Amino acid sequence: MADFWLDRSGLAGAAATAPAKGRPIAQLSRLAAIAAACGIAAGCAGAWVPPPAWTPKPQAPAPFSVVALRVQDGALPIQLSAAVDRAASAHEAAYVELTSRWCRACHWLEHAMSDTALSRVFSGTYVVQVDVDAWAGRLEGSGLDYHTGPLPAFVALSDRGRPVGDWADASVWRSDVPREAAPILASFFHEGS
Repeated sequence: MADFWLDRSGLAGAAATAPAKGRPIAQLSRLAAIAAACGIAAGCAGAWVPPPAWTPKPQAPAPFSVVALRVQDGALPIQLSAAVDRAASAHEAAYVELTSRWCRACHWLEHAMSDTALSRVFSGTYVVQVDVDAWAGRLEGSGLDYHTGPLPAFVALSDRGRPVGDWADASVWRSDVPREAAPILASFFHEGS
């Protein structure tokens, strides 16, 4: 049987004769004992470590839709009514979002919707975007002209395409961090469900 040795660096080897600087160890069991002692010192004593607890794979949030209404596509009340019908056929709740190109919070929200926390908030919604600048002078009679707060602003649509209930605007969630805005928006979009 070849001699086993352990040099000063702690590396083990086998040789017909022990090296000059190494210390001969005659039995393989002693080498195993040393390896086990090193494992204990390093915190991996070979003790059984349970596998991580099984957790279900997070489910993707339900889909949601975002559509922008264009002035050239017809009168606003007709488009809102058609949007409510499309939302119903998609089994989604219809909401209007008043937005604008100059609105920083609107741009933030548009990009933040890809965040998991906010995508869960918007799940099951059909968001109809109305640009207040593009529709300037054409909001009268739609019910959307009553909102005087900051943008973006959301309101639910009735089955006839009219705004119903309270508005939720940037002053309500007051954060540009998706995880902070999500619970507030969730209570707005899903409080009745």
